[in-house]
Amino acid sequence: MEKKKVIITGILLFILINITLLVLDEDGKIDRVSHVKEWTQTTTMDMREQLEKDGIVSAEENKLYFDKSIGSFQEFVIEQGDRINEGDPLYTYTVNDYNTTWDMINNNIVKINEEIMALENIIQQMQSYSIPSSRNTSSRFSVNDDEYELDLPANEGIDSQLQKQQFILEKEKELAQKEAELTSLQNQLDELQDTGDTITVTSPYDGVVSQLLYTLEDPFITIINDDLYVKSELSEEERTLVTEGMEADIISEETPDIWSGSVSKVHETPQSIELNRKSVYPLEIEFMEEEVEEEVEVEEVEEVEDTTVDLLPGYHVDLAITLKESLNAVVLSEEKVDNHSIWIMNENGILQKQVIEKGIESASLIEIVTGLNEGQIVAYNNFEQFRNNTPFTTPLEIDKITWRTVKPENTNWKEHLVMGLLVR
Repeated sequence: MEKKKVIITGILLFILINITLLVLDEDGKIDRVSHVKEWTQTTTMDMREQLEKDGIVSAEENKLYFDKSIGSFQEFVIEQGDRINEGDPLYTYTVNDYNTTWDMINNNIVKINEEIMALENIIQQMQSYSIPSSRNTSSRFSVNDDEYELDLPANEGIDSQLQKQQFILEKEKELAQKEAELTSLQNQLDELQDTGDTITVTSPYDGVVSQLLYTLEDPFITIINDDLYVKSELSEEERTLVTEGMEADIISEETPDIWSGSVSKVHETPQSIELNRKSVYPLEIEFMEEEVEEEVEVEEVEEVEDTTVDLLPGYHVDLAITLKESLNAVVLSEEKVDNHSIWIMNENGILQKQVIEKGIESASLIEIVTGLNEGQIVAYNNFEQFRNNTPFTTPLEIDKITWRTVKPENTNWKEHLVMGLLVR
């Protein structure tokens, strides 16, 4: 009995002495060990900070007007709801004065030709334009005494090239529209010269006739363009975050399809200005040209049945506008980050506390901008038990232990056991 009391007293005394030494060890002279129960190896993934908004699919409305002073309206050649192509006849009218109408049409032809030449010069100059290597947010250039500005992303050269290409596509679309208007005017002039008093006006647009007014009130014809876009709204705070050219996902509520788009216009003026209400700014998202072209190619080559629902004006969609993007970013979940630090288990068996810089945060994941590399091992959970620059231990996995592991040859296991107890 006396021997048992001595053993118990010795154990308690050993524990008490160790606790006392740890408490009094202000200079850290006594080695400590961090016990790590959970850890993970870092990976990379693309991170995006997105602004989610509601949107509605819309189409550009092209409005046509009839000048009653130049002639008398005869008849419509189309009906409301008709799908028409560029060059299809719309209506006919009889001119009041041949010379006056001829001069008017010819002057419009001259004006359109000048606009076409200007657009061709802009496209040609932009195609040969070299984006500056310095990280400016915009570049200016002049064509025919007119100054233009190209907004360039300040972070990536590839994004700048895409922005340049998008600018060219927009100008090419404007050029095609002007050329269609020129063809319509030339057809009118040719017919006037042939008939002497009658003109058939052809459509400069592709689309659907959404409105016909037999009263000839302006606009007496409205044609909805086939080029769809998405309308949305931004609050005052959101208006400062969104800029033209940002990528956006367009998600249909009717189908699981996702379309790629980009911010084409952020209005600088609100819908209305009221003193006691926050302002709302209109936003427009356009569909990416290359995605539409790819879908057309697939349909033509594979000739498979299209089971998806086409988007139509008036359909409601969800938008996810990418405000920031980081490709192949090192990421960790929130639970593995100790405030603004992490605990790295290095290859030498030492646990180190590392201060980090956080980046994009999305869906409980945090981008680690600095302080952590891909493939490093991070300890987490019970951060208060970790000690910086100390050896670490991990739980013993019994199922992976073999007799050869426990008792290797030529090893004094009693010596290691005693050393382990003393370290603890």
